[in-house]
Amino acid sequence: MFVAIVGVVGVVGVVTAYGDYSDYGDHGNYSEYSDASLVDDILKENGKLENSTRELQRAKHERASFSDEAREELMTNPELRPFLKKSGSFETMSEDAMRKLEASLEKNIAQDEAALQGIDRLIQQVNELQLTQKPPET
Repeated sequence: MFVAIVGVVGVVGVVTAYGDYSDYGDHGNYSEYSDASLVDDILKENGKLENSTRELQRAKHERASFSDEAREELMTNPELRPFLKKSGSFETMSEDAMRKLEASLEKNIAQDEAALQGIDRLIQQVNELQLTQKPPET
């Protein structure tokens, strides 16, 4: 009988010593058990909304500054001056003037592409010459 009592006391002692009671130890944090958790969630979402609003304002500012810089660059372009003198700005240009401007720009792009192709051909010829010639022996 003594052995049985010692065995029961030993089992109870082991269960008590190694038991996991962590679920019951957080009663001091009442925010998990009341509406305070909803308030915390609302505050977190409001913070996210404010961050998103700041990001949107920053993106709008960057876009505006980029478009202003692009407009300034276009206004100082000497090829565009004849088109701008008639209308004053890009926003008030007529459809005909826009078509003429597009045709002029497409012509310039085609000329630049042709020049680039010529440069590419010259580079290829130089590379072929370098590959076919033996290096000087020293």
